Amino acid sequence: MLSQDQSYSKSDQIYINLHDLRKSHSWKSQSASIEDQIKEIFYTSSSVDAFASNDEKEKFYYKYLGIYAKNYPQYFVVALRKTGAEPAEVLGYICGTDQTCSDHINLNPYYREFIGKVPDFPAHLHINCAQGSRGMGLGSKLLQSFEHLVSEKCSGIHLITTPESKNVSFYKKNGYNHAFKKSFKNHSLLMLAKKF
Repeated sequence: MLSQDQSYSKSDQIYINLHDLRKSHSWKSQSASIEDQIKEIFYTSSSVDAFASNDEKEKFYYKYLGIYAKNYPQYFVVALRKTGAEPAEVLGYICGTDQTCSDHINLNPYYREFIGKVPDFPAHLHINCAQGSRGMGLGSKLLQSFEHLVSEKCSGIHLITTPESKNVSFYKKNGYNHAFKKSFKNHSLLMLAKKF
């Protein structure tokens, strides 16, 4: 387990990575439910809400989240609320990797616009919190957990968003003060990065 009882206000919160969750005897029975909740948070947080087919929907999931659950579960941290005998509730998650590689660039061609910056900030992340868990410090706690996991293996971390996104101030508040703007297919993109 990553750590227990690292809550920002309640002692019923647990932070655990998917690797440990899948292997832990005490969590194994809830693993499928937890992963379904993660998917639900992902889709409801996404700017894309309609898909031509289930296949297209699954490809979208894999491109932005599934690749991390499959290939990097040790870097996939889930914040859970566990109260008594009730099933665990997913409050949010953060995932990514300590090294952005060609697989990520091939899945997300816009990465090529920032390729010169990746060596300085090789780790990258993807984060979402459930609607009812936002604005209470959970996102910052998830960032700290993830940064702790990858900081021993790399010199910096980044994410890519858009300049007008509401999340820009959140990342800047958490020390992502290196900003690089690029354009890809007539869309403005913003890489926010942090040195360790």
